[in-house]
Amino acid sequence: MADPRLDLAACPSASERVVAFAWVEPDARARYVVVRQDRFAEAYRTAGGLPVRIASTSRIDITRSAATFAVSEHDGQGRLLHRYALRAQVAG
Repeated sequence: MADPRLDLAACPSASERVVAFAWVEPDARARYVVVRQDRFAEAYRTAGGLPVRIASTSRIDITRSAATFAVSEHDGQGRLLHRYALRAQVAG
């Protein structure tokens, strides 16, 4: 299940791109959460069923204070469990 809370970093990354952060509540079987970027993917290890904070510099809509994350969840052997788009927006 996804938690659509979103933070947009006040300062851009080294490449001058804005960074978006969101939370994912992965499947209990997931050991890795992967976020696809424009030219690469980042893998985040899960920890005991806790939410995982993910980041992206891709698919950010500053005017709407929103971002879409291309997420996949994988088991300990790397097998795909789920793939989905997480749409998140700043609350308030």
